[in-house]
Amino acid sequence: MAIVKAYLHSSKESMLEIGDEIGLTGKALVKFRYALYEVEFELEVNTETGLAEIISVNGHKLARE
Repeated sequence: MAIVKAYLHSSKESMLEIGDEIGLTGKALVKFRYALYEVEFELEVNTETGLAEIISVNGHKLARE
């Protein structure tokens, strides 16, 4: 097993479109455009199979079954 960090980026333009679709305007829309702008995931990777499990998001550990 190996632990690695990976990042997800969403464009501000995509989030503006989504915010507009749900009816956000003004300051709320401007703030929302940064939602998901950069999300950090920590993954536990099985080095034999390549399968990965997300174990934390932005430094917050996820509950595991």
